[in-house]
Amino acid sequence: MNWQALKSELTADPLGRGYAGMSDEQAAAALNTRNRAKTCPIPSQELLAWAGANNRRRKLLLAAANTSLPADLRNICEVALLMLQRDQVELDTNKSDRTAMLNALVAGGVLTTADRDALFALATKQVSRLDELGLPEVHAGDVAYARSNKVPVS
Repeated sequence: MNWQALKSELTADPLGRGYAGMSDEQAAAALNTRNRAKTCPIPSQELLAWAGANNRRRKLLLAAANTSLPADLRNICEVALLMLQRDQVELDTNKSDRTAMLNALVAGGVLTTADRDALFALATKQVSRLDELGLPEVHAGDVAYARSNKVPVS
């Protein structure tokens, strides 16, 4: 356990969660609760399942072959299809160029807003504050110890 990191979270309270007014039990529960949204890369199996729903893969195939669409939009469709065909690929929607490609597919009428939103929903996971800090689950006794004078503030 990184006691200094836990103590710092409890004393600095950078997110304004109100730890100072909480008991050790309440603070432990607040730290352990998975109520923080985190955007994570989407693995290839999840991408393929997403593409199989609502004919999304088919939409990309048709658009890639449609010569009346702009070349840059067809290229984005081809790249998306390559991602779906390759194993061990991840789509990281934290990267602005990946989000721009998805937005271009929506703007070009290849995918719907609902298609894109479903993909972003796959990327969103609920984590605890401790997960964000890279700390393990804590109990009331851990909080009490971190709040004690035995752990120096870094």
